[in-house]
Amino acid sequence: MFRKKFRLAFVLALAFLPLVLLVAWLAKPVAASPLQSPQGDPPFEVTLENGYRITFIGVSYNPNGTSTWHYHVEELPWAQDLSNWMLELYDCHTVITATPESWWLEYPDPNIGLNGIKWQGAGVQGSAEFSVTLDKYWVVGTNHVGAKGPDVAIGLLAGPSCNEDIIDLSKTVDPAVAQPGDVLTYTITLTNITAVPLPGIVITDPIPAGTTYVNHSLHYTSGYGQYLAAGHLIHWQGDLAPGQVVILTFNVYVHDNVPVGSTITNTAYALYLESSASTFIEAAENPAWVLFVYLSADNNLDNPDYRVIRDKEAFNALERAAFLNPRLRIYVQWDRSPDHADDHPDDHTRRYRVRPDLNPFVLATYTEGVDTWDLGEENMGDPQVLYEFITWARERYTSTYEALSIIGHGGGWSPTLDPALGYIPYLPSGMAWDDSSGDYLSTKELGEALYWATGEQDNPFDVLFLDASMMAMLENAYEVRDSARYLVASEGAVWARFAYDEYVQGTDDTTTPLDFATKIVRGYANSLEGYPLTMGALAIDLTSMNPLVTAVDEFAFALTASLTETRPYISQAYTATQKFDSNWDVELAIPDAYVDLYDFAYQIDLLVPISATAVHTSAQAIMTAWNSVVITETHRNGIPWIDPSVTWNFTGTHGLSIYLPLGEDLWIRDYYRGTELALALDAQWDEFIHEGWYEGELPPPLPLVTELSQATNGGPTSIDPAQRAGLLTVQKFFIFLPILKQ
Repeated sequence: MFRKKFRLAFVLALAFLPLVLLVAWLAKPVAASPLQSPQGDPPFEVTLENGYRITFIGVSYNPNGTSTWHYHVEELPWAQDLSNWMLELYDCHTVITATPESWWLEYPDPNIGLNGIKWQGAGVQGSAEFSVTLDKYWVVGTNHVGAKGPDVAIGLLAGPSCNEDIIDLSKTVDPAVAQPGDVLTYTITLTNITAVPLPGIVITDPIPAGTTYVNHSLHYTSGYGQYLAAGHLIHWQGDLAPGQVVILTFNVYVHDNVPVGSTITNTAYALYLESSASTFIEAAENPAWVLFVYLSADNNLDNPDYRVIRDKEAFNALERAAFLNPRLRIYVQWDRSPDHADDHPDDHTRRYRVRPDLNPFVLATYTEGVDTWDLGEENMGDPQVLYEFITWARERYTSTYEALSIIGHGGGWSPTLDPALGYIPYLPSGMAWDDSSGDYLSTKELGEALYWATGEQDNPFDVLFLDASMMAMLENAYEVRDSARYLVASEGAVWARFAYDEYVQGTDDTTTPLDFATKIVRGYANSLEGYPLTMGALAIDLTSMNPLVTAVDEFAFALTASLTETRPYISQAYTATQKFDSNWDVELAIPDAYVDLYDFAYQIDLLVPISATAVHTSAQAIMTAWNSVVITETHRNGIPWIDPSVTWNFTGTHGLSIYLPLGEDLWIRDYYRGTELALALDAQWDEFIHEGWYEGELPPPLPLVTELSQATNGGPTSIDPAQRAGLLTVQKFFIFLPILKQ
């Protein structure tokens, strides 16, 4: 009985043994078929032993936080029909969806022995693509894949790991401690830390409160980015290659009203990451330098039909300057023409606290009453208007140093004539011409405005920049000698380069007035590198003017006293002396009345007989005094912009010109007197011209306005000639337009 029962048990045991072995095999899928261990970078393709090639196409990181994994399965010619294939997944993964629809999850699969997603292979028919969407952004790792035809084969292929870090995002700000008005530089660094491409990655970065984005300041190493004004944010999108690093930089400026002691924090976002950088706001220090700019463009500096220079370019240059040196405060009074080329800003006279901006085509954003002030229409040719602007600007900030730049048309020294309302003031001299008011700033008016604006010269400007053509004349320099320490100007044409960004870059509390004046001269010269244009510019020490003017006084007296003997030699010296285009005919030759003072003294010393001892002594005194006045001077020969057929030779240029009308006598000579010019009052140069050279003969009268009107407006008009501020015709003016501004 025992033996019979034993035989039955043994038979039953033999019968159930395959089933037990099968259950054990299903319970241990990994052990059923030895699997390769992942080593090195994940493979993107694997050919299994049973004839199936599986390729990892890539992964898409979707905006909703999911990731889609793409594969291609190919049945090689020697393989048999594919039954199914599997991609290994881990416990960390949750499947959202997959394609094709013939899929299900196995934990584990009874045939292949893997945990993961399984697709039926009936639809392959040579090759097919498959995808699975998972719940998170998973880093590419190495997974097992398997395929079953008649037999099972397993290999290694790129697939989803349990590591969620696919990118690295960091952000920095410079400076970390700033003051109201400063410019902050944000740098975002995005890195693909996976071994696969990451397509369509997006970065967003809202501009923090209390700041304004600096237009055109966004830069990036790849992809595409832009500032979205509607959302006040930076938006960037691009594809990242494995290991690729993308760097974005942009700038904002801190509003003046940001509370001291507050912190400005800026945060960038990319996929599941965010990174922030903060700046602490400290109390604003008084700026080392303040630049005041009087931009007079109510003329054809601002005209859509034929203008070659644009006043807006000058303003854009000032905004670039504010970006490069935000602690150098810039205040502007800008008057536009009713014929201005666009509607922003309007044609009113406006004041600005210039904001940093890098867009060369539009202005930064300004808020009425905060950083722009509408004055209506102002006469920029009125010295009272210049005085009021300077007074207003000086009340805004206390600084160590101050510079004033007057931008506009210019033409040398100028008499004071009454405004002619409704008539354009095209005088061949003066500066800051205002068409709407028929006015301009004469030499005397410029001196008066600066005299009163500097507290009767008790608080002079450190640097005065007459950013207009032919203003480097002794007459102009002497008129403002006690209102500024240094003067920057040009004897000849000033081209419209507006290199204010170069003038102010690096200017700080270590920059002396002499340094700043020199920077303007060099910056202007540098801005014309590569152009065939002639140029000249100088900086002079106005505090050293008196010895030079004393020498000029003695020179004039000696010339007048020796005229009986030296007249022909003086004429020869005038002919040989470096000239500047005072009559606007685009030629530097007789009868131009603006001549280089040093060169004239040199030619006199060279040509006048040795017997005229006083003449030689005084001429040499001028050349000696020159070294104390002219700090730096630069020039070069070239062409005037408006006539490439003409060459201007500036070899005799030394920095300061003087009025010497020996080639032609015009009505304007009658105004060269002590009532108009401090130089004529304190030196005898006017006596040499009037009583000496012209022997007391009166100059020609002012031309009738009908003659001017026929040339400019196409017909006669009735107006008192004394009320018509000018001789130059519009036709000549238009031709010579480009020389009128730096």
